[in-house]
Amino acid sequence: MRTNDLIKALAADTATRMLNPSRALARALPVAFILAGILFIIFLGPRTDIAAALGTWRFQIKLAFTTLLLFSTIPALLELTRPTPVRWRSLAPLLVAPLLLLGASVIEMKLTPADAWMARAVGSNSLVCLTIVPTLALTPLAVIFYALRNSAPAAPALTGAVAGIMAGAISATYYATLCTDDSPFFVGTWYTIAIAALAIASAFAGRYLLRW
Repeated sequence: MRTNDLIKALAADTATRMLNPSRALARALPVAFILAGILFIIFLGPRTDIAAALGTWRFQIKLAFTTLLLFSTIPALLELTRPTPVRWRSLAPLLVAPLLLLGASVIEMKLTPADAWMARAVGSNSLVCLTIVPTLALTPLAVIFYALRNSAPAAPALTGAVAGIMAGAISATYYATLCTDDSPFFVGTWYTIAIAALAIASAFAGRYLLRW
């Protein structure tokens, strides 16, 4: 094979692998969300006082955090699927949800006596959170990784990490409707640890599964 033919073949292969990553992700995200929801309803289900909880600001902040985190991963993941150098400012939306939670934590500090901060942070469901969030995230994570199989990320480990955050945010959104610990202290501690652990594991997976 001549050099020019080889270059054209490689270019064609790259183009094929990069075929519509945004479309693939757009299809995968609803599937991932629905599958996680089905598993959640079958095996867990929301808390019994969900209607009353929806009217409290702590519960609203908890859901806003997980939802914002989920949506902020979409532009970041689309950016990372390209074979071009990562534009770090495209990852800036990932900071929105943590900043919201930080602000809510400041409010919590003002409303809660200092001697109760630790109890609010530890809560009563820390181990449950650390178990359910990563476990429930496995199915959406598999769907997301499958959607990314034709992408050509320049940073596969980072892409895997953001995919893990996306899956973790999906899982945490459902878990938030079950968890009775609504304090921003609890969410900032245990939800963050659970999602971060998933992101780290997904980074290792992405390093090998998303290479091209």
